[in-house]
Amino acid sequence: MRRRGERSALADAALVIFGVTLILTGALGPHVTIADTQIESWSWWVRGLVVAAGVLLVGWAVWLGRAPVLELRSGQRVLGAAPRMPARLVARPDKMQQIARQVRPGGQPVAVVGMGGVGKSTLAAGLWRIQRRTPAEVWRVWRLRRRFRHGMTWLDINPGQDPVALLADLARRLGVEETGFTTVKAGRDVLAAALRRRRVLMVVDNVWEPAPVQALLGLGPRCGLVFTTREKHIATTVGAISVEVDALSEKQALGLLSLWSGRRVSQLPAEARQVCARVGNLALGVAMAGAMLAQGRSPADVLALLEKGLERVRADLDPEYPYRSLLASIDASITGLPEKDQDRYAQLAVFAGRGPFSRAAAERLWGPKLSPPEVGELLADLVSRSLLTSAGDGWYSAHDLQYEAMIFRLGGKDSKELAAAHAHLVEQYRQAGTGTWADSAADSYLGSRLVGHLHAAGYVEELRTVLADVAWIRARLTHDRLGGLLADYGYADDVLSQEIVRALRLSADAIIADPERVSLQLASRLLGHPDTVVADWVRTLDRPSQGLWPIGAYPALTPTTEPLLQTLTVHAGPVWAVAISADGTTAISGGADGSVRVWDLRRGGEPRVLTGHSFPVLAVAISANGATAISNDYRSVRVWDLSKDSKPRILARRTRRVTTVAISADGTTAFSGSENGSVQVWDLCRGGEPRVLSGHTGWVSAVAISADGTTAISGDRGGSVRVWDLCRGGEPRVLSEHTVEVWETAISADGTTAISINDGSMQVWDLRKGGEPRVLYRGSGWGTRVAISADGTTAITGDTEGYVLLWDLCGDGESRVLDGPLDPVLNWLENAAPVRAVAISADGTTAISGRVDGSVQVWDLVEERCIASWIGDYPITGCSVLRGPSLKIGLGQSHGAPYMLELRGAD
Repeated sequence: MRRRGERSALADAALVIFGVTLILTGALGPHVTIADTQIESWSWWVRGLVVAAGVLLVGWAVWLGRAPVLELRSGQRVLGAAPRMPARLVARPDKMQQIARQVRPGGQPVAVVGMGGVGKSTLAAGLWRIQRRTPAEVWRVWRLRRRFRHGMTWLDINPGQDPVALLADLARRLGVEETGFTTVKAGRDVLAAALRRRRVLMVVDNVWEPAPVQALLGLGPRCGLVFTTREKHIATTVGAISVEVDALSEKQALGLLSLWSGRRVSQLPAEARQVCARVGNLALGVAMAGAMLAQGRSPADVLALLEKGLERVRADLDPEYPYRSLLASIDASITGLPEKDQDRYAQLAVFAGRGPFSRAAAERLWGPKLSPPEVGELLADLVSRSLLTSAGDGWYSAHDLQYEAMIFRLGGKDSKELAAAHAHLVEQYRQAGTGTWADSAADSYLGSRLVGHLHAAGYVEELRTVLADVAWIRARLTHDRLGGLLADYGYADDVLSQEIVRALRLSADAIIADPERVSLQLASRLLGHPDTVVADWVRTLDRPSQGLWPIGAYPALTPTTEPLLQTLTVHAGPVWAVAISADGTTAISGGADGSVRVWDLRRGGEPRVLTGHSFPVLAVAISANGATAISNDYRSVRVWDLSKDSKPRILARRTRRVTTVAISADGTTAFSGSENGSVQVWDLCRGGEPRVLSGHTGWVSAVAISADGTTAISGDRGGSVRVWDLCRGGEPRVLSEHTVEVWETAISADGTTAISINDGSMQVWDLRKGGEPRVLYRGSGWGTRVAISADGTTAITGDTEGYVLLWDLCGDGESRVLDGPLDPVLNWLENAAPVRAVAISADGTTAISGRVDGSVQVWDLVEERCIASWIGDYPITGCSVLRGPSLKIGLGQSHGAPYMLELRGAD
């Protein structure tokens, strides 16, 4: 039936026309000819059937037409809360038609401009529904709904409206799943996608500055925008078509006065015209004057009250104030209240600029002196006097000029009386509560307005305490959208509050998906903050008993200082190589800028910048104790003594490219491979020239060395794998001649087991017994990363298809899939990001995998399950795992500083 109200009106009209035609045909008889046949030749009963059929068709069309008309009167198809129409209003069809004529899908915005109290909001609300069943009005509303068939949404805004919060409110009304946008651009992108194929009329009421309208401009190619404002310049700024709304005509003003006073226009005394003229024929002023007449006052009394009110406002207001007559009528209406109720009405000023308020909020404001039933009676009385408007379901609102009158009675915006009223409201809520302010987040009124009342009450320290309360932040996210929470931080300017809101913006996606991650996200971004207040606050955060938690000195996620003041001197380009010492105390990174940086993961601070490379650093390695590191670029290999602030030892300057390096756990031996197929062994204790080992015929692509530095393995692009005895020397053992390039090699700490990986297979070698390797197959080996346990019994691999595999190197050699794409054919669609780094604990019970999407998984290899996960901001480029009282994980990323995580609560 609802669609008939928009699409079947023409069909109903056709039925009426056809029915009337049949009636006329049967009635006129001899005067009608159809197909050269005179109707007079029809018998009387045939003409009677024709007339009856016509009557039935007309009746049917009229009956069907009732539903569309009733629907147009109901205001259906409104996205979100429907605008409240005044119970008593007069028709202004000419102005309504002028506005509706300008509203077109994809057209210019329409600005309804006029001074306060002229009825702009009523006109805008009336666009979508009819109040009288006149054909012209029904046609106007039906045509507008046909243009915007997906509905209308009504957006109330206040001075200082945050455009991001406005866009978030619109997204909620459109049914868009919250995406956590924190900027106007991001919000517009989300809404533009949602409105691309939709025809929606957006009506914005009470615009004070251009920014909110500009945020809504051009969101949908078939959408419309109407807004009401007092300021003409806003219409010019946004390029809107301006429709100016003036005061009511004398006839309209008398009609509205009649409705509010309960008397017919003909029964109104002669002074009624003077009353309307005294309030400037403004709709709001006429309504309040009519309400005073309905209370039993005579027109002469009303005029006298208006004069007294005008005298008061003249004495206290600027002569240029444009609403003196209207403010005088509001003052006169308030004067008609009992003295105590006048004070209570003035206290409603605490709700100014905060949207509708609930009856429960009024009970707190006027309690405990008024009981809830008495509060209800007073609210009803104020509505009947047109001093308040019912917003439905126990909610109320006042005109912004009425709020100005309330504030004026309390002494102004900065008065102690207004601050005291806010404080009283806060204290009443505090007394009524059973817990902390976090519990108030579920309150339909206070949840989103607590911070504003604390600020207005002058509770600065309590305001800052609330904004730093993680439980309150979590509760606000649970019961409201992120945009509303972020807007609360606009009331505070202290460093801690501003850093918290920056962290929340950066973590928007994560905390929207799971508000329980708030503490983790804040700690991960604010850890090691240069401001001591912020750093001390981070240390007070309650960490969960289970799961990952950042430790050390560097933030695990993009810090809040990065966009404004980068306190860490990070690489000027991408980080291509990261290595972390086995004890988790030191990390080393090499980047495209040619520098090597050393990070103290315990104490933090500026990283040591090691310079000397002339080309991008391709690979780095570090000893187990973090005392020695090695790095290489295209042409050189450098060894760094990290315990001293000394220049590096340049192991090689070569005309051929150095492709890969490794260092023994004790830091005494280094191993490198080159483009020409040579392998070099460096004695880092004695120095001197390296031993050059030959045997490879092509580019050495991968090397690994045992923990004690006695055994090494290397692979080249030709497919050969060789094992070198670094103590005895001699010819290498040729383990294999793969047909394709060897991508990765690994060797156990005890030097007994080696692994090589090429495109399509993984070969496992027993270096003690020798013999043929076991060839284990599993998909593509391109880009596969491998880690092997210290005893050589367990290995873990991760590849570019997103698979994480666990291998039993002692048993049957079969792999178990720990993680991977749901569909091997469509893996690139199945959220299985390529694995860039893997690590395994010395005892082989725990493993780490890091991916290009910044995610990290911690695996229990005994139970073969993921026990914890983490999502970082940048691709993971290196990782390590350290067993102890708790599991510690070191992570390197493609940008920024390496960082440490700690896992608790896992067996």
